[in-house]
Amino acid sequence: MRHLEDAEQQALLQRAAYTTVPVADGSSRPLIDLLIAIPNGAHLAGDEKQRGIQMRRLKAVGLKPGVADLLLALPRGSWHGLWVEMKKRREDFRGVAEIQSAVSDDQRRFGELMTLVGYRHAVCYGFDEAWPVITSYVEGRDMFLQGDDGSR
Repeated sequence: MRHLEDAEQQALLQRAAYTTVPVADGSSRPLIDLLIAIPNGAHLAGDEKQRGIQMRRLKAVGLKPGVADLLLALPRGSWHGLWVEMKKRREDFRGVAEIQSAVSDDQRRFGELMTLVGYRHAVCYGFDEAWPVITSYVEGRDMFLQGDDGSR
């Protein structure tokens, strides 16, 4: 259910509103100012024909299937920024198979491409997974990295 995922993302944004992060000029900025939501999963209004028209228009102006839910526009180390694909909490799925199928092929390809071109990408199942990923990235201790060169 999409609303469970939305609730987890909202909790993350609420926490980000009360957190500051250091930026390149030595100052600090609110994390929420650097965390951008990508509304690719928004529901379109109207009947089937109207939704089709809206979808064609959105694709014409750059909508891309699979783009992650959030972009943290903050370079760290060799990374240009952090893309976060939010999912509902693992315990809200009906089993391991459903968790494994939660990431679409488009989302997987997007994550691979972003990593290839210098962005960090993470799939996070709920606020409790997303917040440590974001804070470790901000602090320059990316919890997923195995090597200083960005190799996985």
